[in-house]
Amino acid sequence: MEKKDRDRVIELVKKNHASFVRQSIPMLFRPVNRKRFRAGVNGVKEKALKTPVQGIIAALSGMRDRPDREILLKFPPYPVHIIAGEKDPRIPLQESIEMSEISEHVTLHVILGSGHMGYIEAPKQTLEALTTALN
Repeated sequence: MEKKDRDRVIELVKKNHASFVRQSIPMLFRPVNRKRFRAGVNGVKEKALKTPVQGIIAALSGMRDRPDREILLKFPPYPVHIIAGEKDPRIPLQESIEMSEISEHVTLHVILGSGHMGYIEAPKQTLEALTTALN
């Protein structure tokens, strides 16, 4: 998401936090999983609705203003693991593949059939990826 898109989203949050949460959270899930994992989607919405508006704005501002850290992927002092949803509507799989190809120290774990919310959409696969990364 580009910087101006983050600014636009920040303005949406300021105007109507609840509407922003209700609309944006489902968009993190693979479309076919939105109904299948309705309880998980609703749980994330409930938590997000309890998050102070200023906290959401701070997170969005931080993502907008963060510097490029690609150098950390090129020369990491430790192994780097990327866990990506195969059907992520926010971060296309191709982007994750390209990041993983920056260095031999980067390992890509693709969660098949999952969107951005792998811990809800594919908890077993996500746990396996985390276990592999931590071992």
